[in-house]
Amino acid sequence: GKVAHDYRVFWMGHKGSMEARYTTNKGRLPQSLIDDMREAYRRCEPLLSTIPIGGERDAQSKIAKVMLMGLGYTEEELSTVDFDSMDMATFQELVTKKVPSGGSRAQQRLAHTDELPGLLKEGWRVVTAVNGHQVVLEPPSHP
Repeated sequence: GKVAHDYRVFWMGHKGSMEARYTTNKGRLPQSLIDDMREAYRRCEPLLSTIPIGGERDAQSKIAKVMLMGLGYTEEELSTVDFDSMDMATFQELVTKKVPSGGSRAQQRLAHTDELPGLLKEGWRVVTAVNGHQVVLEPPSHP
């Protein structure tokens, strides 16, 4: 494994060969041994922890930031957001500010060709022509 048997025994408080080292050095473990134990525990921590540790949290924060930027947030808008301690409700709130719910989301529109010049100036895009007098339009990306 990832941890020496003596270390596990010592961490659990049992008597054992580590105990001899501990008492031989007058109640204090040598710093090199403590450092080695810390390194062994660090290797095991992902298997022992119930919450994400540093590396995973950093990755989740970066993913959340990239997702929000993809929805249209700017670097400046996100500078005040604490991604490390953000809960799911806060993230969902930020998402819904940029993505309206299904009922209010703009839909494609069927328009007469007479309306076309004005709608194109507003940012609508032609999807396809239906016949010689009507076209299907897609709403502007950013209202």
